[in-house]
Formats: sequence, structure tokens, C-alpha cells
Amino acid sequence: MASIFAPSNWRVAEWPDRAGKWMAANKAFVSKAKIWVLLWLLGMAVATVWGHQNRFFWNRSYSLPGWVYYASPELPVVKGGFVAFQPPKTPLVRAHFGSLDVVFVKQVLGVAGDVVSRDPNGVVSINGVVVGKVKKRSMMDEALVPGPLGVIPDRCIYAGSGHRDGFDSRYAAIGFICSDRIFGGAREVL
Repeated sequence: MASIFAPSNWRVAEWPDRAGKWMAANKAFVSKAKIWVLLWLLGMAVATVWGHQNRFFWNRSYSLPGWVYYASPELPVVKGGFVAFQPPKTPLVRAHFGSLDVVFVKQVLGVAGDVVSRDPNGVVSINGVVVGKVKKRSMMDEALVPGPLGVIPDRCIYAGSGHRDGFDSRYAAIGFICSDRIFGGAREVL
């Protein structure tokens, strides 16, 4: 009887014997494989319990220097630090991410009470310090509407990056990020 799992010259009755011989000949491999399986199971158990409040996020853009960020509600959201948040479900966000519940990680550039301004050339400043420039069109030639100006409201932040193509608070599609959308502080891992 031929099988997709074993060569056709193996008889089903021989499988336990052959498998046992293979495992005996490859004891070191089998031992390491068992350890990796146990570690994986332990990791999955920990992630199940721990994961609803602590997460790792993969950065898929060039707007931040890191590739992987760890975020938690336990980490503080402070000016200059990183923040993980859910962007609003605006048409531009939906066009790029669909109905997925995506999480953005950005740097906190402004906090409640800071003043956001924009000059006629689209240069955005917070308390007089330049933090970026607004573009008229996205990389996919979509119209971009400039974001909010003025005093950042209580319980809100201005999140962004220094990258010229960053999709952040400088655009109305993201705007100020208020506490109901903030997952927590974040830190770069890789």
C-alpha cells in the first residue's frame, strides 16, 4: 500500500519499528525537538493569559526606526516616548487597512495643553518646534487633508514621526489621539 507519508517500500506494520530506530539514531534531535515543542506550548499559554493586555507589534512602515515594538497599558504615554493606538475608521484608513482593527505605533510629539500650528508651506510645529510637514497627496496619489490645529485637548496627544511619508496626526484622517483610542505606551524591541 502506497502512502504520501512514507516511501512505498515501507509496510504499515513496519512504521513503529522504523520510527523507533530513527528516533534512537537521532536522540539529540528528538530531545531538542521535545524541548522546543514544550517551550512553544508554554509560550502560547503565557501569551493567552498575558496577551490581552500586553502585545508586540510589527512595524510595517519606514516611519519609525524599529521593526518590533512592545506595548502595554502599564507603560506610560509620555512626550518623546512611543504610543500604541487604534486609528479612527476614516475612509482613508479603511482604504488602506480595510475593516481590520489595526494598531499604529507612533512617537508622542505633543500632549494636552501643547499648541499645534502650521505655516503656509505646510510645516507643522508644536510649541514652536517643527515636527513635520503636511503633504497634499499620499504616495498612492490620494488627497490628504491637514490635521487639527490649536491647543491639544485634555486626555489627547499628537502622535507622529519625523518621516516625510508618515501617516499620523498631521492629517485629519488620524487627528489628535484621545485616551479612548490609546492602547498604552510602547517601546522599541528590535
